[in-house]
Amino acid sequence: MLTKEASSGEAIYIPATEDASFVSMTKIRYEILYSGRCCFRAFRRGTRRIWAHALRAMLDASGRTATFETAVKYQFYHAMALVLVGLLMHTFGNNATIVKLLNWSGYSFLGGVIVFSGSLYILCFTGVTWLGAITPIGGLGMIVGWALLLWAFL
Repeated sequence: MLTKEASSGEAIYIPATEDASFVSMTKIRYEILYSGRCCFRAFRRGTRRIWAHALRAMLDASGRTATFETAVKYQFYHAMALVLVGLLMHTFGNNATIVKLLNWSGYSFLGGVIVFSGSLYILCFTGVTWLGAITPIGGLGMIVGWALLLWAFL
């Protein structure tokens, strides 16, 4: 909710929160999620270009091409989810409850993608198969992110 505060004849709208630093913290969180999304997208573009030239033969030889493509796809989808979270945080920045849930959703996406795609990349490049056991933990993080995003608007 917004409260109205009159100052020198002009109407100024401020967030109705107990914490005066809420707006600045929301901006910091938005910037963290935005930079995370940029890193994911840049890494995706770089890996796709490298994959097209250098990694294709190695991944075909090890039979991990589909695994690599899965990691890149989920990284891309959740980079777009971070864009959505960032836009929603910007749009609903005056509602502390929604911003808090969106913040946790964004961090769940970040952690989930790092664990999910990261473990699949390590699996593809090193052949360390025990890391496949932690991949579902990253998937769970991404699912929690989607659930928190949904819960923010229920």
